[in-house]
Amino acid sequence: MSLGVACGCTLCTIELHLLSDLSHRQTGAFRELLSRSQRLRQYSSVSSLLLHLRASPADARSDDLLRELIASRRIDPPFVESLLVLVFLPTLHGTIRRVSQQQPGLAQDDITQQALSFLLQYLGSDELQSRQSHFAFAISRAVKRQVFEWANRESGKTSLLRYYDGENFAALAAEEPFERYA
Repeated sequence: MSLGVACGCTLCTIELHLLSDLSHRQTGAFRELLSRSQRLRQYSSVSSLLLHLRASPADARSDDLLRELIASRRIDPPFVESLLVLVFLPTLHGTIRRVSQQQPGLAQDDITQQALSFLLQYLGSDELQSRQSHFAFAISRAVKRQVFEWANRESGKTSLLRYYDGENFAALAAEEPFERYA
C-alpha cells in the first residue's frame, strides 16, 4: 500500500507504521466508515481514498470528503486521525524541510514531533469542527503557521544559549537584588 517514496526520515517511518496499522485494521473500521458515508463508498480501499485525497485539488469535492472524514472522527477517532495524518503527510514533509532549512539548529525529529502535534491538535479543534469549507487549506495553513512560530521561538532560545557561554549565562540567571545595581 505504498503511497510515495520514503526518504528515511522520521515522518516517512511514521507513514510506514500508519499504513501498516491501517492495512491490518482496514476491513472493519473502513467498512464502518463506508456504511455511514455515501461519498466514501466510492473508494474500495483506504489506499484509493488516500491517493485520491493527496492528488486532488482543494475544491468542493475534496472538501466534501474531508468534511465526511472529520465528522466521522466520532465513530473511530484513532482510525480517522490516522487517515487524516496520512492525507496531510506530504504537506507536513514540505513544512518540516523548509523549517529545517531556515532553522538548521533545530533537530528534524523535534520539528516532526511539533508538526504532528499541531496537526492532531488542529484536527480536534472547535475551529475545524465549525468549518463548512476549505478544509485542506485551513488545516495546512494552521499547522504551517504554528510550526514556523514554534521554530522561531525555539531558534531564539538556542541562539541565546550559544551566544552566552556557561559562566556568563549563569551570571545572568542568578537572582540578585535589583537595588544593588541601582
